[in-house]
Amino acid sequence: MKKSWFCLAGSLLVLSGCGNENYTNEKALKNGDIVRHMTELENGERFQEFIDHVARQETDDIRITSYTTEGDPIFQDVTYDGKQFSYSLDSSQDEFGNQADDRDGESCQALKKDQTDETHVYLLADCAEGEDHPLLEATAAELGK
Repeated sequence: MKKSWFCLAGSLLVLSGCGNENYTNEKALKNGDIVRHMTELENGERFQEFIDHVARQETDDIRITSYTTEGDPIFQDVTYDGKQFSYSLDSSQDEFGNQADDRDGESCQALKKDQTDETHVYLLADCAEGEDHPLLEATAAELGK
């Protein structure tokens, strides 16, 4: 009986660890995410593709995954339906972040671009909750231009 109990407890311990897998950089890229590290942008051309679709009023959706200095992912999901944007921010996997989704599905009316020197700053504007949401800072080279 004791042996069965230890086998069951061990199996549950192993299985519980399977659902708590880290969202690695490799997994993010495999899923098509735009990945922002502190000093590097990967898959930036996918963001440029999104911008092009928005300009043509074509539907599209993206995920921007940013990593904290501790390596925890923060997700920004943006869906464009041809007229407006839906935005959500998920910092639940960040050790110091909110453990629930923030602004889940908030609607925004515009994608704006500001420029400082060589850097373009993209943000969602005219949002339902009244706050603009910075999405990405990138150079033209990082976006594949």
